[in-house]
Amino acid sequence: MEKKYRALRFISGLYKIIAIIIFLLAIVGAIGAALIGGGPSLAYNPTTGTIITVPNQNPVVSAVVAFVGTLLGGAILAVSLYAFANLIDLLIATEENTRMTAALLNRLGRRLQAPARPAPSAPAE
Repeated sequence: MEKKYRALRFISGLYKIIAIIIFLLAIVGAIGAALIGGGPSLAYNPTTGTIITVPNQNPVVSAVVAFVGTLLGGAILAVSLYAFANLIDLLIATEENTRMTAALLNRLGRRLQAPARPAPSAPAE
């Protein structure tokens, strides 16, 4: 049976590749966020109109929150993209199964509608 929907198959594969890349970037980004998350924060001082550096009171907690948040956000996005790619694959498989079932039922219907062969008669004695 011929493979249909080549463009959808390509898009599905592309979504899977993008999902894997996003997950890998989320891991790298989470490590970077953990390293930077413990540093000082920037704040705007409205009285002077300048940006000042505010020391971080709890750098370990900030680093852990930055790591978990970045990793969790990236993982949710990656899993969502991968699931969407699998949904495309599922829809293609459903169409192929439906097409194959229709062809088989059509062939079976033609067999059942074929003229009946006469039963062999007993030889005359």
